[in-house]
Amino acid sequence: MGGFKQQSLNEDFKKGFYDYIVETIEKCCNLMKQNCISSGRKVKNHEINIQNHLFHYYLDNVSVLEKLECDMFPISFQIETPETFDDDTDTFIGRSDIRVTSNDFWVNKNKEDYYIIECKRIDGSSSLNNKYINEGVSRFVDEPPKYPTHHNKNIMFGFVVKDIDIQDNSKKLSVLNNKKFESKAQGDLNVIKADLSIGLYEYMSGYVLSDKALQLLHIFFDFSPLIEIS
Repeated sequence: MGGFKQQSLNEDFKKGFYDYIVETIEKCCNLMKQNCISSGRKVKNHEINIQNHLFHYYLDNVSVLEKLECDMFPISFQIETPETFDDDTDTFIGRSDIRVTSNDFWVNKNKEDYYIIECKRIDGSSSLNNKYINEGVSRFVDEPPKYPTHHNKNIMFGFVVKDIDIQDNSKKLSVLNNKKFESKAQGDLNVIKADLSIGLYEYMSGYVLSDKALQLLHIFFDFSPLIEIS
């Protein structure tokens, strides 16, 4: 994510860019929630529908990003991108929900200059909690991983579709996480930010893989007021 000759400046820029991605996502989620509630708009209780609505109207909307003052860094969100090419079968073994690239990806052709966001619904049930770990986190942690981690960090995004105790549910996810990944998992999901006014929680979890250390940021955002009840 570079361009700077001094490594310390590169590291500072990477951290700033990563933080900026998270800030942009959370601002867009909050605006989406406000707009849907004020207009009476409902979104289907389906991962792809929530993801597409957020992407089309907010993350990929230049005027919205400018309004939210999220245009400081050149940033691009793309959905459904192929990941991890398998030479033996000439296929991609993964397809990420959202890829986030910086200007360096396009200008300097640095094809490893991006982060991946994996989206999953959360409603407090054991079914969706298991999917969050087994079909979400595992795509970064299982070896070989379906999704690459180029900067030792990636993001899990939990669409909370039911009014639940997010903190209590995170404890359940920690149990499943530690059981699934055993020695790779470096303890529980640890809360690092909470904004109850908008229904936002951030957690961090760490893993030790065979060739690198990995951190996953877990964003849990309460979308329940705008989810269509079937």
